[in-house]
Amino acid sequence: MKLITISTSFDMSLADKVEVIFTQAGKKLLVKTGDEISVSSNSVQVVLSESEVSFFEAGRYVSANVRASFDEGTTLKSYVMYRPLNDMTDTSRDVSMDSSSGSVSILIANSEADRIMDVVDTKVDKVEGKGLSTNDYTSTEKTKLAGIEAGAEINVQPDWNEVDTGDDDYIKNKPSALTTAEIETIVDSLS
Repeated sequence: MKLITISTSFDMSLADKVEVIFTQAGKKLLVKTGDEISVSSNSVQVVLSESEVSFFEAGRYVSANVRASFDEGTTLKSYVMYRPLNDMTDTSRDVSMDSSSGSVSILIANSEADRIMDVVDTKVDKVEGKGLSTNDYTSTEKTKLAGIEAGAEINVQPDWNEVDTGDDDYIKNKPSALTTAEIETIVDSLS
């Protein structure tokens, strides 16, 4: 867990709505509002879970934007930039950063530092030439697929009159036709 306290240069105690927006490298990563934050006159406290902390890349600056909206239509904003720690090996770390419009204090709990190190230890390295998925056909499969003729075995219609056993439309095991003499013998036996 990470507890972040952001101090602002304005009083938020009478604000109707307060939100904290975290961005990094131009991307909005997380928005905290309502019951997710604790507001006092000149500060906001935000608790980030372990999964939320994993959104942020260590070593790159994070912008914490506090917006307070008041019922008369006024909105006050405060921006604070801070850099998540590169070295999470300490059991706990307290960091304070200041900016022209506020300050931020960050406390990383013991379990959070251990979890971040576990994630770093199990990281899978990028393989050059591969994206999120790759086409890993074997040479044998590629050769087999390349050898199939266009239109092969597509919608072959059987032909009763086909006599060439090598043709695809030849019907196997069909009964042979009766001769006239065989038909007369069958008719005579019925009478």
